[in-house]
Amino acid sequence: MLNSDQWFSEIVASDGSAFSLKLRERLHAEQTPFQSIEIHATAGFGNLMVIDGCRMRLPAVWI
Repeated sequence: MLNSDQWFSEIVASDGSAFSLKLRERLHAEQTPFQSIEIHATAGFGNLMVIDGCRMRLPAVWI
């Protein structure tokens, strides 16, 4: 989930937890016939891939 302040937050209500990253910019976004894919540069944790709203952290050398 992306909010207007440019934070990505993934909430796991069943565990009572959440994970958030501050985003610098969106590097890529596309919708395939099977999934939604976004890649963002974060403020301090490298690149972030979001597939169908779920995070997948990427090493900076991949992009």
